[in-house]
Amino acid sequence: MEIEETNIIEVETKVMNLALNMESMNILSIRVHNLIEDFTEDVILHIRSRYIRLEPHGFTPSHISELLRGQQVDESQHIGEKIANEINRSLSNDKTLREPVFVNVEVEFVGGRTYSGFERK
Repeated sequence: MEIEETNIIEVETKVMNLALNMESMNILSIRVHNLIEDFTEDVILHIRSRYIRLEPHGFTPSHISELLRGQQVDESQHIGEKIANEINRSLSNDKTLREPVFVNVEVEFVGGRTYSGFERK
């Protein structure tokens, strides 16, 4: 029997204006979910979730990555780049957005397992 493992990182980012009474700093709210998908059994196991709240002074990929590294988030450089790029794209494309902003991010680490050479009974 051979086990093949795959890892997928999904990042979904939503940028919103802060309420007027909260306009003092950027808020980055991140939920990190660790999941394992067993393709043989068609099962997804939820390993853990955690919540991270950051107050970044800017949205450069290096700054967001550094903050995530400080929170011991796996793949912090890759995730920081994706988050920063999405925030900057949103700020460029939506003229109603203004800093400081509230950013909600969902990150899923999905580890997959496929078994070959194994017959299910």
